[in-house]
Amino acid sequence: MENIQLLLKTRYSIDISKLKVDHICYRCNTKNEYVNMKEHLNNYGATLLIESMINGRPISTFKFVHSIDYNNGTIPLLELPCPSSNNKYKTGLQHIEVVLPASNTDQQQHMHPFLDNTSLDEFIRRNPLSKNLYGSMTYNKKAINSDVEIVFSDEEEECLFDQMSVKFHASSLENVIKYEIENDMVKHVPDHYFDDCKL
Repeated sequence: MENIQLLLKTRYSIDISKLKVDHICYRCNTKNEYVNMKEHLNNYGATLLIESMINGRPISTFKFVHSIDYNNGTIPLLELPCPSSNNKYKTGLQHIEVVLPASNTDQQQHMHPFLDNTSLDEFIRRNPLSKNLYGSMTYNKKAINSDVEIVFSDEEEECLFDQMSVKFHASSLENVIKYEIENDMVKHVPDHYFDDCKL
């Protein structure tokens, strides 16, 4: 985490040291890896908050019994995507997500900040996309839980985070999950989706 914080600060002048890192996303290369990782997390005592179909494949979110500690905070959740059929990702850490402070508009007009993009709009005004010096920086506007994503990618040999990203959101993933469950928005995984896995 310290290296990621340093990279953001030196390359983008973005300081996340006082912001909440909401979760990490761990990519699996195969369905088997995904099923095995779910089993490991269950054995570890992590709580499965949700498993739903997103963009044609399952994504699970787990809450740790003991949050991951880093230099100035804790990370309570792990997001675990099952690879899609055209998966190009290697197994390992794929991104971290950071929660931005709520804007006054968020607090006054919305019980659910992830339905409003005000805090993200303010973040972009302070950190314009034209600031992109390395990798890419994009603003992904969605009906629920929009994000700004910075993908690290360059030709420097010392860069250890090639193709890893940091995403900025207006609310925690756990709050989004609660909203989706309460509003019957969860797309359940088909019964026989994992029948081809070799366990």
